Amino acid sequence: NETHWYDEKFAGLIMAARAETDEAKRNTLLQDAQKMEYDEGGYIIWAFQNKTDAYAKSVTGLEPAREQPLSAFRFNLVKPA
Repeated sequence: NETHWYDEKFAGLIMAARAETDEAKRNTLLQDAQKMEYDEGGYIIWAFQNKTDAYAKSVTGLEPAREQPLSAFRFNLVKPA
């Protein structure tokens, strides 16, 4: 946390999401935390890189890597169709 931003409610949402076994409830908690960080967090996001991801029909198994930044994929799962 290079901005040193901290909020008790945000921390509570993250802890609750880590403990939640129901995926829908966990996603709601994480979405609430993400909105809070966007609205109140320490980062000033002034631009986004304009890029597009694409792949051919001859490729299967291409899935986004949930634990990575946007445009990251789990290439270890990719196989020819």
